[in-house]
Amino acid sequence: MGQERGAVCAAARDRVGRASALVLRGNHAEADNELAEVEIQIRALGRPWEVSLALSSRGQIMLDRGEWTRAEPMLAEAVALLISIGDIYLLTHVVQQLAIVLAYSDDARRSAVPFGACAALSDQSGHVSLSVLARDGAHAAEKVVVELGQEGYDVLFGEGRGMPSRDLLAFVTPAESAPDRATSRH
Repeated sequence: MGQERGAVCAAARDRVGRASALVLRGNHAEADNELAEVEIQIRALGRPWEVSLALSSRGQIMLDRGEWTRAEPMLAEAVALLISIGDIYLLTHVVQQLAIVLAYSDDARRSAVPFGACAALSDQSGHVSLSVLARDGAHAAEKVVVELGQEGYDVLFGEGRGMPSRDLLAFVTPAESAPDRATSRH
């Protein structure tokens, strides 16, 4: 059974790589379908880290396509899974993705807090964001500052920066979906 699970996870990693190549060629829909299948397969194995990776990858595709409504629940679930397993490196990346999605979906107040949380996670982990997210993140943060004003942004950013993981989890996870979030399917 252990070898079978390992083979399935290795195959899933290969499919995530294939989906990344599809994205680079502009085949976002095909990549999303590939990742959705991988997500179902690894979710059945009870592999939260791999599920969070698939969700983050799908969330990035939605971010690239401007599909904020679809991206937000995927990224929120990935945050919940990553907090539960303690992967601060991938969590930093996913929280930044979520902050960008919230900014672009015109939810400035909710966006500023994860930007602050992302800064704190980056400080803790030493993780530097990918250049594409740094560029998108800077643009999204500027958008939020314009909407809230610098002072309003700074206050909410500071709240996020000082937010413990359990509070971040509560912040990004809607109350109606919190109890069974790790087992939901997208």
